[in-house]
Amino acid sequence: MLPSPPAVQNAQIARQVQDLEKQLSSTKHQLQQLRSGMLRSENLMDMSIDGEGQPQLKFPGIAHSSTHRPQAPMVQDLTEARANMRNYGRGIIKVPAPYRRQGPKSLLASNPPQLPPKDDADRLLNQYYTCIHSVLPVIHWPSFHADYEKVYQAGTLLGVPREWAAVLFGVLACGSLHTLDELRERKGKEFVRISCGVIDVWQDNFTLDQARAALLVSIFLYEVNAKSASWVWIGSAVRVAQEIGLHVNSGPWPALEGEMRKRVWWGMYAWDRLLALEMGKPVLINDQDCDVGLPNFGDDQTIAEEDSVPENQQKTPLLATIHVVRSIGQLTRTIRSCTIRPATIDTFERYFYTCLDIFPPQHRPDSHQYLDPRSLAPIIHLQNARLILHRHNISPHCNPEARASALDYCVSTARDTANILEFDVALVCVQALAVVGDSRSVNAACGRYIAFFLRCLLDRLSRGDPVDLERDEELMVYVSGDMQGTNDGSWVWQGSDTSSQLDASIGEPTSNAHPTGRDNLSTGEVETWEGWDWVEKTVQYLSSEKQRQQVHAHPQPTEYQRETTPFSKPNDPAYLSPQRATESDESTPQRTSSSHARMTIASII
Repeated sequence: MLPSPPAVQNAQIARQVQDLEKQLSSTKHQLQQLRSGMLRSENLMDMSIDGEGQPQLKFPGIAHSSTHRPQAPMVQDLTEARANMRNYGRGIIKVPAPYRRQGPKSLLASNPPQLPPKDDADRLLNQYYTCIHSVLPVIHWPSFHADYEKVYQAGTLLGVPREWAAVLFGVLACGSLHTLDELRERKGKEFVRISCGVIDVWQDNFTLDQARAALLVSIFLYEVNAKSASWVWIGSAVRVAQEIGLHVNSGPWPALEGEMRKRVWWGMYAWDRLLALEMGKPVLINDQDCDVGLPNFGDDQTIAEEDSVPENQQKTPLLATIHVVRSIGQLTRTIRSCTIRPATIDTFERYFYTCLDIFPPQHRPDSHQYLDPRSLAPIIHLQNARLILHRHNISPHCNPEARASALDYCVSTARDTANILEFDVALVCVQALAVVGDSRSVNAACGRYIAFFLRCLLDRLSRGDPVDLERDEELMVYVSGDMQGTNDGSWVWQGSDTSSQLDASIGEPTSNAHPTGRDNLSTGEVETWEGWDWVEKTVQYLSSEKQRQQVHAHPQPTEYQRETTPFSKPNDPAYLSPQRATESDESTPQRTSSSHARMTIASII
């Protein structure tokens, strides 16, 4: 019996309603994605969307590692099938890296690079071991050092695998940066050229050493302030690592090789994320593609002798760094939003605080134990992540209250970081930077920028008018610093000329463009800025003047951002020329370390 016409109409209406409900649900989902900046859960942290379309972060537990993918069940012996696939699949498939025959090694058969003198090489290896290997143990040191001694006994690199030679010169390059040699950067660059030159670019089968060599080149380039080149080389290192299957659980491997595969992978993982955060770039490694456990960090010699990896829960610098950087993938996506909500900031802060439990005790900001400057990197990575999180809300996208709060958080983070160096935070950061001096090109650039900012600040405060510094948009741009070097976080370049227009304007009288288009400083620019003594005296003056005005104008101290009392133009060495500041009276406090110092200036030297 056919349904009556009203029944047919009701059924059609019901279907239309269902279709509309599906469309509405899909539209809501798309709207939520747009509101959240298309953030997706692409790493170990899960993320959901709340009722307002804002991302809700769910961080992994500190003890959490990636979940291994289940293996396919084997119902019969496939030995013959594997042999046939290796034979008849040639030219069609490439066997996955863990199960691939290595093939012949590419050796240095003629005209090998010259070895540096043994004494120099020993010194550079020692510097690498104490300054880099201690926090990034991607090389099995006993094996590497034994091969190194054999090479020097032979007196030549002839017959040595090209990849191993590339690692050797990468180690020498990185080690050279941690010496007091005035030509350290030039010598390091020469070592890097050799490291890159000995690699066989036609080799289609890759090894752990090729991944290590690319990672070391990236580290060196970043240390000499060639950040874009460093970013490209870490990309190469990650691709080699993925090609040889470091990102997936495989095996079984010999104990030593299996452990080193994990260490190399997690070392690259950490370096990838640190560069991404520092440069405002997307991370290269997607956590959903990873299936490898954390390294155990057993003693190198023990692993080699026992042919096993003992379970080691010791708190190590690399393990602490890994847990910090596991949040960076989510952090880099979070800062793509125009503003970060307080709830999101609190979630990150709680995770960072939890990470402190993984650090060795002496790394905690509230610790009283001595801290070796060479082991400082992991806790600085944590503090840098906190600073980048909070400074995001300095942007004009945020309301004045949010910007003021962001500045307060940045100051608090800076004070926590200064406490790592010394409990008396007054001038210790400036003094530490002065000790580093020009041994790092980026340090000279930072000093020049700080001096410029202090001149701007003194100019604002000497005009005689009440000043509200946090509402001075030009000054806020300067406060944001290298935030203006990112695509997602910068705002000062909006409306600026593009590269083609800048190229056309070079040579015009009104052009401020550098004729060479360089991002780094020339030798002359490094030598002609005011100098660290001037910076130190200026900071001393600003600090004492602020305290004096707070005593006279406000019985209770107020937040520095709210201070609107004008500064009088001082007859003070800090406000004079750099030359006169250097020649100022001897009453200026000298660089000292308090009795509570955790890291003295002498130890930094």
